[in-house]
Amino acid sequence: MLLCFLIILFTSFTRQVLAQEATPAAGLFETYKTDYLFQQKIYQEDYLDYFRKKQIHTQYGTLITQKDKNEATIKFLITRNTMLKAYLLALRVKLDQYEAQNPTDTEIAQIGLSKLEEWLVEQNTILSSINNESDTSEWAETFKNKYTDIQQQIYTSLVQNEANQKTLVLKDIKKLADDIKNSPKIKPESQQWFSSLPTKSDLVISALNDALKKTQKSQYSGSNFQDFYSETKIDLNKANGYLAEMVSNLKSIVVKFSN
Repeated sequence: MLLCFLIILFTSFTRQVLAQEATPAAGLFETYKTDYLFQQKIYQEDYLDYFRKKQIHTQYGTLITQKDKNEATIKFLITRNTMLKAYLLALRVKLDQYEAQNPTDTEIAQIGLSKLEEWLVEQNTILSSINNESDTSEWAETFKNKYTDIQQQIYTSLVQNEANQKTLVLKDIKKLADDIKNSPKIKPESQQWFSSLPTKSDLVISALNDALKKTQKSQYSGSNFQDFYSETKIDLNKANGYLAEMVSNLKSIVVKFSN
């Protein structure tokens, strides 16, 4: 009876967690992820073509090789922008999966991604009109300045998505704890064993908040990106650890106090 109860209880919980991924947003994300990977392949091919033509121009230095190099440069820059736009779109759609956990901040992240997508489309229009190396170099400087913003928005959105997902997992664990606590199959003397769960829940929330605060790290246009993602991963891993401890504690309660 105990084994049956354990299997039903935790299989149900696992299914709930997996169901979080099996949403319409998750299916749409896979579609856009596939498109991103396709665009990435095109970009890699165009970059190799640019690299070859750059080497040829370095070797021969003719007007024809210069023209070929310039055209290849514009082509690979456009496909790079297209690839980046595809990534931002996939990430924006991915945020839909758990947006209900923090709709306000999630929407802010999605708006930021959308604006960058629009910017990349505009830049491709500009690039399509460029026909000389000087203007290409000037555009490259513009992109370099903007790329800091792009990186910050990407990593902020990734952290927001992870925080949202872990918040949902925490809610599911707390519901599972209530189900066990109120189950007639669990002995009354088990109640004191639930006392540590609120503390661990607070620690999860605190770790997630710390991760989100780190995404606000100041960036300076044109400078190297001030990485904060590696720091947020420490907090996100802390949250994971506390979530795992909560599940482990619940398992121990079921094993020890099941009728």
